[in-house]
Amino acid sequence: FLVVGSEFGVFVSLNGGGAWTAMKNEMPTNPVHDLHIHPREDDLIVATHGRGAYVADVSALAQVTDDVLASDAWFFEPEDRVRWQHADFTNYGSSNFNGESEPEAVNLYYWVGDGAGDDVTFTVYQGNLAIAEFEGVARSGLHEVEWRMDRRRERSAAEQAEMRERFERFGRAAPEDQVRYVSEPAPVGDYRVVMSVGGQPVMEHEVSILRDEWWRDRR
Repeated sequence: FLVVGSEFGVFVSLNGGGAWTAMKNEMPTNPVHDLHIHPREDDLIVATHGRGAYVADVSALAQVTDDVLASDAWFFEPEDRVRWQHADFTNYGSSNFNGESEPEAVNLYYWVGDGAGDDVTFTVYQGNLAIAEFEGVARSGLHEVEWRMDRRRERSAAEQAEMRERFERFGRAAPEDQVRYVSEPAPVGDYRVVMSVGGQPVMEHEVSILRDEWWRDRR
């Protein structure tokens, strides 16, 4: 893929410069004077004239080929994510910095062609157990969904009884879904993500949640 900065922002081409599309995603129209792709993170760093710097994950664009564009659906290989440990900080000298950090999530990028089905879903498996499921946009184009590195677990009988008792104390009916299931952080390890279109599996990839090996150095 190609990217270029202009007086009106950043433009990207997926066909060697034959056609260009504006990269917006809430970025204002502004002159762009420098571009750099981080060699480790696969992030595009955009330097503007007077409106600060912007960072965009372009790892999916690097995987776009003619086969992808000709397909009805395509699931790009996701990047592994570190589950960061939040240490106690005593130095607040940088607290006035104002910026948006990347979400603590696995970014799942996918392509939908004109001939795809009417719904797109992603299912995360830990071994053979489905632990998370969510829907994506089904219209044609390049899209992203986030897995927040969590899992849905069925409560034990004792936990379900405790939840029902809690609701009864407040005189409320206990929603069965909240009684039976709980969402909790998924542990460090390997997972399998399956993309389905129209109810049929299309592609799958492995992804890992990595341990934070640096948190002691940040204390």
